[in-house]
Amino acid sequence: MPKKLLLFDLATYGHHPSYIRCLLEYFSQQSWDLELEFIVSRHFFQKHKDVVQFGLANQINFTQITVAEQERFDTAKSQLGSDFFELLRSPQANSAFEIEFDLLYDYAQELKATSALCLYLDDGRLISAAKAKFPCPFSGIYFTPQFHYPQFQNHSLDRIRQAYYLQQKLVIARFLRHPQLHRLFCLDFFATEQIQAKYKTDKVVYLPDPVRNQKLDLSKDKQLKSSLNIEPKRKILLLFGSLAKRKGIYQVLQAILCLSPAECEKICLLLVGKAEPHFDLELLKIRVAWVREKKPVQIIEKYEFIADSEVLSYFQLADIVLAAYHRHAGMSGILFLAAIARKPVLSSNFGLMGEITRRHELGITVDTSIPEAVAEGLKCCLNRPPESLCNYTKMQELVAQHSPEKFAKILLNSSI
Repeated sequence: MPKKLLLFDLATYGHHPSYIRCLLEYFSQQSWDLELEFIVSRHFFQKHKDVVQFGLANQINFTQITVAEQERFDTAKSQLGSDFFELLRSPQANSAFEIEFDLLYDYAQELKATSALCLYLDDGRLISAAKAKFPCPFSGIYFTPQFHYPQFQNHSLDRIRQAYYLQQKLVIARFLRHPQLHRLFCLDFFATEQIQAKYKTDKVVYLPDPVRNQKLDLSKDKQLKSSLNIEPKRKILLLFGSLAKRKGIYQVLQAILCLSPAECEKICLLLVGKAEPHFDLELLKIRVAWVREKKPVQIIEKYEFIADSEVLSYFQLADIVLAAYHRHAGMSGILFLAAIARKPVLSSNFGLMGEITRRHELGITVDTSIPEAVAEGLKCCLNRPPESLCNYTKMQELVAQHSPEKFAKILLNSSI
């Protein structure tokens, strides 16, 4: 009997469909004595039919969870908090994650999987997975290590964050002792090195975040710019992706209010992306209207999901890419897309994103929790030529290190 790898992911947007697409494309080009079985949400089936159809056309199975399972999971997920200490205390949070691992167990057992891979693990899921049972060896991708952030520049360490980092280390240590754990993949090279050294384990594997190095199609720029009605002589500042408070969108709007009228006349702020669940889109629209009223800035709102084939066009169109996340844990595909399009970023100086931006000279970093600091960064971007803000050679080197093929090869070979 061939081996069967069950891949489990109930998320719908963000990096999730692109990760799955990477795995499908790589697997379909290989000759493997292996079956893949993807377990996804019903929302994924509806929103990403192209990904599902590509898999089915290549004899790769997709199973959507049942209506009852989806409703139970959605209800529990709606009660989740975002604060780590809240997750530790919250029975609702534990319930949501326990539902996920109960489903993973049930489907792995029903489909007779020989190994399982959870495509998304964060702190809360590590806690639940550490005490969960699995019918086969399991692996997972860990997105949110932060315990090592004090080694990076511009990192302030108060007592609350010190306690959080200690708690995170304890959670990782407990998770690594799970008897059925096969591999823990980590998207942060620096964290991977520290975990390997501290716990003397070969179960932790560095996984390069994938980015598709597409050829630039400059012919689309004028057409897209025209369709968006971008006014001439304005620099386009792109804030792209699933809209949420953590993206720093309100700090960017406040920063614009700090600029002079002459500076605002140079700016077109382009907001592109579908709002995440529970994000107050109407409040954002009200604040955008307020900024327009106060300052002569152009703000274009395109609150919808953008197909993968169209994403890079927005980055090509931009003059500056905003990665103004607020204390973001882990990496962001925004940095990779900016690097492919050879566009400088204005990034948070916090954590891994700040470190990658500095090391690879992707742009400038600021404390994005302070609107005045963001405003100073915007002034710098407006007054300097793009080539002085970033290093095109280092951008391409970063992209080359994170090919989809390398990502899929490491993930699939090491999971079975």
